[in-house]
Amino acid sequence: MNALRLGWLFARTERSGRGRLAGVAVGVAVGVALMLLVVAAYNGLNSRNERSTWTYLSGEHANAERTEPLGPDEAIAVTSGRVGAAPEPFRGAGIARLDVATAPDTALRIPGVDRIPRPGEYLASPALERLIAANPADQLGDRYGKPIGTIDDSGLASPDALVAVVGADVDQVKNRLGATLVHGFGTFAFPSQGYELVTLAGGFAVIFPVGVLIVILTRLGQAARSERISTIRLIGARPSQVAGATAVETGLPSLVGALLGVGLFWALRPVAAMVPVEGMRFYPDDLAVSGGVQAGVALGVAAITCVIAYVTALRTGFGPLGASRERQERRPRILSLLPLVLGGAVIAGTTVLTISGVPIPFTGELLIAGFVLMTTGLLFAGPYLTGLVSRAGARGSGRPSVLLAMNRITRHPRATFRAVGGMALALFVVTTFVVGATTEREAEFAIAPPAELLSPNVLVASVAPGEPDTDARLERGLAQIARTPGVNAAFVGRSFEGVTGEGTEQISGLVIPAEGARAIGLDPAPDAEFVAIEDPGGYFGNFEVTGEPARIGAVSAADAMAMNPMQVLIGTDGSAAALDRARTAVVQSDLPLQAGPTTRAEDAGIGIGAASWAARYSILAGIGVLIAAAISAISLAISTAAGIIDRRRVLGLLRLSGAPARLVRRMIVIETAVPLLAVIVPSIGLGWLSAWGLVTGLSEGRRTVSVPDPEAFGVLGVCLLLVGLAVAVAFAASRPGRGAAATRFE
Repeated sequence: MNALRLGWLFARTERSGRGRLAGVAVGVAVGVALMLLVVAAYNGLNSRNERSTWTYLSGEHANAERTEPLGPDEAIAVTSGRVGAAPEPFRGAGIARLDVATAPDTALRIPGVDRIPRPGEYLASPALERLIAANPADQLGDRYGKPIGTIDDSGLASPDALVAVVGADVDQVKNRLGATLVHGFGTFAFPSQGYELVTLAGGFAVIFPVGVLIVILTRLGQAARSERISTIRLIGARPSQVAGATAVETGLPSLVGALLGVGLFWALRPVAAMVPVEGMRFYPDDLAVSGGVQAGVALGVAAITCVIAYVTALRTGFGPLGASRERQERRPRILSLLPLVLGGAVIAGTTVLTISGVPIPFTGELLIAGFVLMTTGLLFAGPYLTGLVSRAGARGSGRPSVLLAMNRITRHPRATFRAVGGMALALFVVTTFVVGATTEREAEFAIAPPAELLSPNVLVASVAPGEPDTDARLERGLAQIARTPGVNAAFVGRSFEGVTGEGTEQISGLVIPAEGARAIGLDPAPDAEFVAIEDPGGYFGNFEVTGEPARIGAVSAADAMAMNPMQVLIGTDGSAAALDRARTAVVQSDLPLQAGPTTRAEDAGIGIGAASWAARYSILAGIGVLIAAAISAISLAISTAAGIIDRRRVLGLLRLSGAPARLVRRMIVIETAVPLLAVIVPSIGLGWLSAWGLVTGLSEGRRTVSVPDPEAFGVLGVCLLLVGLAVAVAFAASRPGRGAAATRFE
């Protein structure tokens, strides 16, 4: 009760006390809301994947020789949304298409689908239905057949999901690339434990800067509180009573702010659901957090603020004569580096042993523990590193502003680092995200003339081997496709292998009609009927341009027709409409294809997004960067402004003793810059180490990281720009020279 009364006394005896406590409440509300949104996003990814990953087929490879009918619990399916495969492209969008063949009496069910369609029928997601309705049928809708219904939300990742379930005969799908014999269409939250742990690490990385913000808010007005505590100590209050009163004073607005934060979370949830992740919005119900978690986060944050305030008051060590003057902090010891070093050792050691093939139990948990240790260890190590830099700077400079700033940092390394701790943490987190995202780079499109690489206006599809009546079906299908508007050539490429004339080099290639070669930009001999293009992997792929023209040679018609058909090539005028009409015509035809037609750009993943899980998680890294940098900039601005306000007396004395205002300003800038410079290299280096460890260790060496693109380094530059803006905002809010009037009695 005494602590409660003292806490209320603290709040009402200072004219600005209510405003300060209101600021604490608002800041805690923002922190709680952000923490709940991070938890909701994690749950949302789970919910989204558990609904929609039925397109990632799990089963055995379909037997191309199968003749017996399918049983009621069997299906043969192939999907464009399978792991590692690009979706079916349309005007920059990617459509996850599932072709499925089942028995008439099938007992299988697909999430969100009332009835699996029969051959010639299809179901589409609402977003795909709108896309089909908005475009000519010969460019999109005719690819699928007759619509028989809509895929329900319970089987879709997002309101924006483009998904089609297309019925097919067994013969239409069993020879397709990726055809799978399945006994059910199950779903999963994550493809492996590694991806789940990466998600958790990303959540921790975002929550840590929010925690730093809450700690900074808890310490607002510490200097003003010191003056009042001094008075109360003089009239006989015990240290424990003062600490309890401080905890109550901070805890009450923190509790109010925490409850407001829960309300703010509910208000922001529909807005957060509109933010596209992986190019798709969430359903609002995806961003759900249980009542117990909401209460735990709110009460936990309020309790943490009380504990911080209580411990801070006890550790301040107010004597019976008060502590209205700054006291030198205890110098940080080298043991402060222990958590940071231990975390780095855990990540590096675990990763090296893992890629060396040494079995380690709980590899993922060890890597996450190392990441958390490094994140918290950076905050512990910061004051020690700041003290080292400040002592070195004080010895190496004779400028007054530098000496004043360095000496104060030496006396108060923890207080000065605390102001920039959030931004130092942001640099670590941003580096981790940016470097980690390099594990899945966006494919690059090689631009070259048609004589060196296939034109991007040409669709290429693989011919399925072993199909009956292949040549006749190819002739009929290509004749039909050639009549499609916008198509200027449609022909077959046949494979050949051999050796050079000297017999020293094995060569392979594709034989195509001379007329088709001219249509795609090559220049065969005028009298050639067929030409052989050596090494089709280099010409038809998307590899680095060598600058050498394709090697072509004449082939007789008899020799060409004796070779096995390998690919179908369709030349277009390059317009989006022509490409889509040609693709639709291929799907409608009876061509014996192993995979659908794509251009060279689409094979590289250009314009339709990447479908792999690594690419999806690298996209999430950008969101983490924005949140971490923004929250840390806010923390820096608040802590810098609060530090200036708390030190108005000292700054005022400097002004009264004759120090010009520009010297005071330079001193404050140095006090902000030095602790950040002390940890900027360790933050970036350790961020690189954590990204390498998480990506390489969790993938058991199958993936690694590389040097980010030059544009990625601009993100770090933006963080440093935010430092300058935060300091500028702090100056504008506090104007350090205003303390002179309050200290004229000195």
